[in-house]
Amino acid sequence: MKNNIPQKLSKLYSNQSNKTILFNKTKENWDEKELLMNELKEVYWYEKELLVAIPMLISNATTFELVEMLTIHIIYTRNHIEKLEKKIPSIIKLNQSIIK
Repeated sequence: MKNNIPQKLSKLYSNQSNKTILFNKTKENWDEKELLMNELKEVYWYEKELLVAIPMLISNATTFELVEMLTIHIIYTRNHIEKLEKKIPSIIKLNQSIIK
């Protein structure tokens, strides 16, 4: 299998100026950051919903082991929510377009 990457790169550099390439990379990075931020917001809000659902599951659990595991899960979920709120304060803002 022949490697076409060097040919594509040479065409890219010969057809476009360095400023255009730099702009495209910056735009791609921004799009990736926005995508990752949206994913983190989804995780954050779903974990907030878990804080409501897990106590209901605990009240209906039939075994001690299940209650124990759900209790541990709610502790980890609370800790994760706190970490996200500390590291990324803007995550708290509710964006209705993200929540489905």
